[in-house]
Amino acid sequence: MDRFWAKVDIRGPDECWEWQAGLSKSGYGVFHVSKQQWRAHRFSWFLSYGPIPIDKRILHSCDNRPCVNLSHLFLGTDADNIFDMMTKGRHRAGHHGRRKLTEQQVAEIRSRRSAGEIGRALAKEYGITPDQIYRIFREKSWK
Repeated sequence: MDRFWAKVDIRGPDECWEWQAGLSKSGYGVFHVSKQQWRAHRFSWFLSYGPIPIDKRILHSCDNRPCVNLSHLFLGTDADNIFDMMTKGRHRAGHHGRRKLTEQQVAEIRSRRSAGEIGRALAKEYGITPDQIYRIFREKSWK
């Protein structure tokens, strides 16, 4: 769609292609089609690959929210997005309403998970996500 690409600063294939029109409060490009608002990176994906599955997100490998370059975008889940954020060091304490754990709680989680307790049940008890339980147990966080 010409109207969409006219609002993009298209550069080299490995560079960010930044959205030049309106931005949301969170810094993502915003594009309107038939009275429907899209995030520009999602519309870029949609133009090339078609409908986005309802349980999927379009993530940025470049971490540049206005970027719509398909070579910088990938399909993922909410858990993939959180993992990407954590591995790139973009995590803030308390982000997404998660609470901080004490070292004692982390040790308990590891011990109980090693003994066979279900991660989902532990996550509910400690007020964190099952993905966080996995990262704690596998020592991807709280090393």
